[in-house]
Amino acid sequence: AAGDLELDFFILFSSGAGAVGNIGQADYAAANAFMDAYADYRNALVTSKQRQGRTLSINWPLWKDGGMHIDEETEKMMMQSMGMIAMRTPAGIGALYQGLASGKARVMVIEGELKRLRAALLGQPPGTEALKAPSSMEENKAAPGAEEELLRGKTINHFKKLLSSVIKLPAHQIEADAPMEKYGIDSVMVMKMTNQLEKTFGSLSKTLFFEYQNIRALTGYFLECHRDRLTGLLGVREKAEASPPGSNHWGAVPEPEKYTPGSGRRHRFAALHTESPEEKEALNIAVIGISGRYPRAENIREFWKNLREGRDCITEIPKDRWDHSLYFDEDKNKPGKTYSKWGGFLERVDQFDPLFFNISPREAEIMDPQERLFLECVYETLEDAGYTREALGSYRGLGLEGNVGVYVGVMYEEYQLYGAQEQSRGRQIAFAGSPASIANRVSYFCNFHGPSMAVDTMCSSSLTAIQLACQSLQRGGCELAIAGGVNVSIHPNKYLILAQGKFASSKGRCESFGRGGDGYVPGEGVGAVLLKPLS
Repeated sequence: AAGDLELDFFILFSSGAGAVGNIGQADYAAANAFMDAYADYRNALVTSKQRQGRTLSINWPLWKDGGMHIDEETEKMMMQSMGMIAMRTPAGIGALYQGLASGKARVMVIEGELKRLRAALLGQPPGTEALKAPSSMEENKAAPGAEEELLRGKTINHFKKLLSSVIKLPAHQIEADAPMEKYGIDSVMVMKMTNQLEKTFGSLSKTLFFEYQNIRALTGYFLECHRDRLTGLLGVREKAEASPPGSNHWGAVPEPEKYTPGSGRRHRFAALHTESPEEKEALNIAVIGISGRYPRAENIREFWKNLREGRDCITEIPKDRWDHSLYFDEDKNKPGKTYSKWGGFLERVDQFDPLFFNISPREAEIMDPQERLFLECVYETLEDAGYTREALGSYRGLGLEGNVGVYVGVMYEEYQLYGAQEQSRGRQIAFAGSPASIANRVSYFCNFHGPSMAVDTMCSSSLTAIQLACQSLQRGGCELAIAGGVNVSIHPNKYLILAQGKFASSKGRCESFGRGGDGYVPGEGVGAVLLKPLS
């Protein structure tokens, strides 16, 4: 379209994602990379006299006063992890002119601490030079950071030895980037290691090993917050830096905010952000992942197939649940008996892979099956959405800082009745029965730090859970949300209660409670959706 225009220049506003990519933005990164390549292509046309005006593609970063904004915590994370700050307008305008004057077809512009940016983007240790900057922008360079790398390496080895002494695994078999839960670390081991570290570093957060879940992340925290004691402990002397902090390409940047203990951690609950009424009205919410298991349907596809074919999924109580003949009697007034023996039942509710979810087999045996089923269902929901728990549970993945809420509707916590039965037989065992564990187990396993709650409003529990999740998304309580429900008939007590209240159906079919109605049939199911706001 501009082929015949006598242009002086042709500038493309690209993005840094086109140069380095960005998780979750493959299409956006590819589109910007195309613009970068087009700049070279058009310049070749200019050389061959087919176009006029030199072409420049600029890979811009996030602008402080631009239309796209990030929260304060994400901004701190950018500075701590890369040394990057959101570009200020004067620096951006200066970069535009300098890029145009550079004679290059493509430039990438970032504002922040030059040494840390080079280390993060170019893989260069702090102090080494990248492409030499123009003489007008020369600055003092820091000495090569050999001492920094030495200190980091020794710190990693120190923590490996500490973990090795607790889990009794050789230190060389421990990976710095692997989650410590991979090695079977539990709360008792965490307290042992925390107590050991406090002998050297003083009082530490008791949740330290939950907030920094691998040795490399833990090392980063101690290098930021306890560097002096580390250097003394490990015998590493550091040289003074030759250049002041904050030196950069595009003019002076204020010295970054001093790191304080806890400022880099992913807090368990996110701060509530209150939006204006206009923002609330403009916020739509999309379902981006879904999973479910229902009677005679192992997944959503089989569920829709059953609906389409009109399949009857009601059966008698399976024998692997309990012997319903011990409780069934057609007489509706027979005490201690139930006149209903039908329902919709999930298959294989007793089958679970605890090690896949980093749960010990012993603990899995006393977990409410509803807790296990919902955990499996949420995992499948994340798969359906195309995400991993690591991506959603880490600020490095999507900029969420783990701010994902979990809302689950649940009723009838009867699994612990089996524990009472075992105790009456002389076997001392207690089964878990807290509905909050159903949601909290998901938050813990996935490293989610948003609200985490179970809701019991009887038959509307799942619907209420979805409503609460949507409200939290609209009010800024979380940035993504898991919402759903789980219901399993695990003990005959449910049928006895329904019969006592004359709520159960004696025909094996759900009927209304109006004139001539006979009650309803218990049904089972587990389902979850991943919700995302669209603004």
